[in-house]
Amino acid sequence: WSHASYIQDDYKLTPRLTLNLGLRYDLRSGPVERWNRHSNFDPFMTNPETKMPGTLLYADVTAPRHFVDRNNTDFGPRFGFAYALTGDGKTVIRGAYGIVHMLTESYDMQADNSNSLGWEATTPFASTQGSNYPAFQFSVGPSELVYPKGAAGGPSAFRGQSVRWQNLYAPPMYLQQANLTLQREIVGQWVLSASYAGNRGVHIPGSNYNLNQIDPKYYMEYGLALQNQVPNPFYGQIKTGGISGATVSRAQLLLPYPDYGSVMTMANHGNSSTYHSIQLTAEKRYSKGISALFSYTGGKLIDESFSSAGSSGETGDFRVGRLDRRGDRAIDQNDISQRFVASGVFELPFGKGKKFASEVPTVVDYLIGGWQANTITTIQTGSPLLVRGANNFALGWPNVVKDPTLYGEDRGVKKWFDTSAFANPPDFVVGNAPRTLPNTRGPGMVNIDASLFKNFRITEGKQLEFRAEAFNFINHVNLNNPGTSFSPNRAGVNTNAAFGVVTSSMKARSIQLGLRLSF
Repeated sequence: WSHASYIQDDYKLTPRLTLNLGLRYDLRSGPVERWNRHSNFDPFMTNPETKMPGTLLYADVTAPRHFVDRNNTDFGPRFGFAYALTGDGKTVIRGAYGIVHMLTESYDMQADNSNSLGWEATTPFASTQGSNYPAFQFSVGPSELVYPKGAAGGPSAFRGQSVRWQNLYAPPMYLQQANLTLQREIVGQWVLSASYAGNRGVHIPGSNYNLNQIDPKYYMEYGLALQNQVPNPFYGQIKTGGISGATVSRAQLLLPYPDYGSVMTMANHGNSSTYHSIQLTAEKRYSKGISALFSYTGGKLIDESFSSAGSSGETGDFRVGRLDRRGDRAIDQNDISQRFVASGVFELPFGKGKKFASEVPTVVDYLIGGWQANTITTIQTGSPLLVRGANNFALGWPNVVKDPTLYGEDRGVKKWFDTSAFANPPDFVVGNAPRTLPNTRGPGMVNIDASLFKNFRITEGKQLEFRAEAFNFINHVNLNNPGTSFSPNRAGVNTNAAFGVVTSSMKARSIQLGLRLSF
C-alpha cells in the first residue's frame, strides 16, 4: 500500500510577485509476496554451513518479509515563483524547484523466478512412448514427484548456480528538478521564452551488475593460466552445474564467491544522472485560425550507466561494476544534444464563416470550407556512439588511440567515423574506450510530417472528418547508426566489414487516408 499527502498554496505577495509553496510526503509499505515464497541471496553474510561468504535467506524465516524496507523519509518540497518585470505584465520571469520521489514498484521487485528460488521444482520424466507422445497416463508417469523445498533447502540451496541479491535497505530514488524561464509577449499574440531546465537523478535504477566478477588485477598476474583447470575444492559438495566437476578453472576460484555462478544485483538503486538544457521557444497562440510553435533545445544528459528498458532486471554497462562504476560515467547513449521542432495549424480561410467565399452555397462550402493544414518539422542531432570489441582475454573494451570523429566530406555511409582510431589492447589489459564516445555521434534526423483535415458537418451533433496524413513528407533519407562492433583478430586487425558503416535507414515516406465519424 502507499499513501501520499500534499500541501500547496499560492501567495500573491505583491501585484507583480507570486510564490507557490508545496510539500508532498509519500509513505509506502515495502512490497511482499503474499505467501512468503521469496528468497534473497545475501552476499555479505557468512553461510553458517560452509563458513564462506554468501547465503540464501528466506522471507519470514531467516529474513524479513519485504523485498525492500519501508522508507519514511520521502519528503518532496516544491517551490515556485512568478514575477512580472514590467508593469504591463508582458515580461515575466518564472522559476521552480522540486524533489520528486520515484514510486515505481517495478524497481522494487522483479516478477520472475530469480527472487523465488526454492519454490519451484521440475520432475524429470521421459515417456516410454517416445518424444512424439508428450501426453501420458498417470499410471505410466513418473513414480515420484519432486516438490519444492522452500526454506527447508537451507542457506546453501542453489550453491554452484547463479543467484541474485536485492538490497533490503536500498536508498530511496528521487529526482531534483529545476527550471528558470524569461518570457515576453510581443505583437501578434506571439510569446518568446528562454528557459533553463535541468534535473539530477539520485539513487536511480538501471545499474545492475555482477558482484561475482573477477578483479582485473588477476589478468596480469596469471594471464592465460586463468584458464587452467585446477582441483575443485567444492567437488562432492556441489552436485550440479559448472562448478560440480573434479576440476574447475583457476579464474573461478579467484572470484569473490567461487562456489557460485553470477551474483547479480536486482533492482539496484545505484545510478545517478545529471541533465542541463537551454530551451528557446516562440509561440503564436491560436487566433484567426492560426497557431504556431517553434522550439529549440540544447542539452546534455550524463549518467553512470544505462539499461535498454530501465527495468530492475537490466544490467548496467560497466567494465567492472563491483569495483568501479563511477569510472564509466559518460554521456548517455540516448542523449540528443540539439533538437529543433516547428509545428503549426492553419485553418484555410475559405467557406462559411471564413474571410473568403463566406457566402457560397452549401454544396460549394462542402468542397472548399472546413479545411485545416497541419505540419510538424523535427531536426535533431544524432546520439553518441559506443564501440565495443577486443580480442585480448579482458572484458571486450577496445583502446581509443585518437579522436575517431570525421567531418564534412570525410564522413559518409561507408565510413561514418575513423575506424583506425580503435586498437586491440594488449593481452589482459582492459581497454580505455569510454562508455560512449564524447564527440562521435550517429546521423541526425530531419523529418517533416504534414496532414490535411476536412470537416463535414452532417447534422447537429454529427460530423465526418477526412484525414490525409504524410509521414516523412519530403521522403528525406534518415540514416540509422553505423556498425560499432570492433572485431579484431589476434593481430589486432578488424574483421567486421560493417564496422563504421551505415547499412540501414529509417522509414521512407508513408501516406495514410482516413475517415472519422463523430456523433
